[in-house]
Amino acid sequence: MTAKGKERESNFEILRIIAMLMIIFHHIMQKTGGMNVTPEDMKLLDSWHSFIARGFFWLGMTGNWCFMMISGWFLCRSQFKWKKWLVLYAEVFFYSVAVGVVMFFADGTGKISLIKCFFPLSFTGNWYIRSYLCFYPLVPFLNRLLENLSRREHLTLTVLLLVAGNILPNIPLAGWSGVIGSVFPFFTSYFAASYIRTYQPEFFNHRRRNVILLAAVLCVMFFWSLFVRMIIE
Repeated sequence: MTAKGKERESNFEILRIIAMLMIIFHHIMQKTGGMNVTPEDMKLLDSWHSFIARGFFWLGMTGNWCFMMISGWFLCRSQFKWKKWLVLYAEVFFYSVAVGVVMFFADGTGKISLIKCFFPLSFTGNWYIRSYLCFYPLVPFLNRLLENLSRREHLTLTVLLLVAGNILPNIPLAGWSGVIGSVFPFFTSYFAASYIRTYQPEFFNHRRRNVILLAAVLCVMFFWSLFVRMIIE
């Protein structure tokens, strides 16, 4: 492996660590009650506190998207292997059962909760790994699709997926959120990451522009919190 390849891999590892910390912080806030903001609670928050509360939520979502984009980056150049799928499922099963047994004896967790640990992909928990395992077998077909897409078609498909998966579900009263499942973001991330890796658009090579784009996103989040607050009221 060349030095350039090692540098790229180290960059991905750093991104994974940052994303993991964002997700952990999100769950800490969620489990301690800091993220359980109901519509009634939102009415009591001013715009700045509403922005911070939603910022904590998007911190975890951003971490999830980072992992999805990293997966898309590598999957678009990889081959599907059932062995890898089975090993990943076995790891999830082992840790689910191990944690379930420990909690059963240490915390008095009920038998129903213990039984659920033996079916880690059949209940509400583990949504990310469940969605990934559903998406992963589709990668060979998606890679074949990429081979037959022009650059414009690739970009158009990516934009359509971004709009359908991220903009429409966040429009109040639109009723679109129930249509999009947890697997859909993997498709969006796959096509977005594969487009960036394949064509390496010059847009992403400008640090100043990226900082401005980040500031713009934060401004959108701020004004979006204002808009949602007005809708709730």
